[in-house]
Amino acid sequence: MSAARKETTSIAAVLPAVLHQARQRHGALQQAQQCWGQLVGKMLALHTAPMSLRKGRLIVHVDRSGDNYALSFQRQQLLAQLKERTQGAVEDLVIRIGDLPDATRVARRRHGASALRRR
Repeated sequence: MSAARKETTSIAAVLPAVLHQARQRHGALQQAQQCWGQLVGKMLALHTAPMSLRKGRLIVHVDRSGDNYALSFQRQQLLAQLKERTQGAVEDLVIRIGDLPDATRVARRRHGASALRRR
């Protein structure tokens, strides 16, 4: 019984550190996703989305080749703003052309359509 208690105690001691590390990793991606529309503008945000953050590289999916060019043109400025907003967690920006995941596309179009109607 004491061996089981020691194991439970060790898990309880490690868990806060593991949760903190996970929050840091996912928190930076979440921050990038939340500010993305402000950084690139509403129209570009409809067709682009930060999808993952690995080893400091923010992977952005783009569903139109013209938007790839637009992001590439703004790359250095975007990277500086993302570094600032994520406390340095984003170190590089990787742009990938391809379809956005269905859920992202539907949510963006719904949001974009309502934003366009307000004009």
